[in-house]
Amino acid sequence: MKILLDSNAYSAFMRGAPSVRGLIQAAEEVLFSAVVVRELLYDFRQGVHFKRNLAEL
Repeated sequence: MKILLDSNAYSAFMRGAPSVRGLIQAAEEVLFSAVVVRELLYDFRQGVHFKRNLAEL
């Protein structure tokens, strides 16, 4: 199964939401659209942990 995450689902996963975590763990492939990657990078740059967030992504 392939899944396409939006930025809200990624954030939920990083917060440890069980429903999202389960879907991601069951997936063979996790995909992001270019728009979602841009949103995440923008948000990372606004925070103080840019390098850590980027490495986790």
